[in-house]
Amino acid sequence: MQKEEVTEHLGKVVKILLIVGIVAALFLFGPAIKNGLLNLVYKSMQADIRISPTTIEEWARPDAVEVFSAELIECGFEPIGDFTINQSSRVKIRAFMHRSRNIYAMVSDKYHTPALLDFYSFYEDGRSVRYTTAKNPHKSKPDNKTIWYIEDPLSIQEIVDKMVARRPEGILLPVSAESFPPSLERDMEEISLWESGEFMQ
Repeated sequence: MQKEEVTEHLGKVVKILLIVGIVAALFLFGPAIKNGLLNLVYKSMQADIRISPTTIEEWARPDAVEVFSAELIECGFEPIGDFTINQSSRVKIRAFMHRSRNIYAMVSDKYHTPALLDFYSFYEDGRSVRYTTAKNPHKSKPDNKTIWYIEDPLSIQEIVDKMVARRPEGILLPVSAESFPPSLERDMEEISLWESGEFMQ
């Protein structure tokens, strides 16, 4: 066998071995590679959510915002401030906290839907509980995110009492003005990542 033939034969053998090696690697590491790629896709789809303090000059329903704000303060909530999500002028939030009940409250108009109410409690283990007047805010959510809908006409005090009575057992994170933005960001991002994963399946 001539040198050229030997070289050509070895080249074919090397190609076959490379193909076999690639197939074997895909078989062995395929699930890990797939999961890694999917995670990258999920993260690229996940919204980079930032809750930023702002001065809100105009609300869709300023009268409703003031009424809810006054009722929240009357029920023991302290004002935290006004915020936007990702500096959007279309998402406006006025936040409050109830120290003894470990509840954040939000009055917001999102995309010109006036005076939505949200109540949040966050747990040390990553769980959260939310009461909201929003209509079906999430198509799917992680099991550790509980969302209840406020459908009956209830006062804010009745909502708070009902929320405290229904909350699962566990260690609640204390509320504070400083903790509000990162707590809400983390909760919204976790649900956003979950929704992205469900969408990709």
